[in-house]
Amino acid sequence: MWQDAVKGILELAGAGVVLANVIRIIKDKDLKGVSFYYILFSVVANGYAMYFYYILQQWYAFLGVAVYTVLVTIWMLLVLVYKGLK
Repeated sequence: MWQDAVKGILELAGAGVVLANVIRIIKDKDLKGVSFYYILFSVVANGYAMYFYYILQQWYAFLGVAVYTVLVTIWMLLVLVYKGLK
């Protein structure tokens, strides 16, 4: 299915953007203007998306959202390390 490939590419592109944020936080050891709750929502929503893509057997989208979820989880942990729940 070409739709699966497109969704997989979009999920991986989103993961690339999150990776840029992770690298920046590690480099700067600080961040500003980020809501912890937004990140938590992303982790939960992506977790459900992984289940959804698995059930539909959309493997490219599943792979993309799995990578995305891992990176958003790392980002969330870095937010906790550098800012706490402020």
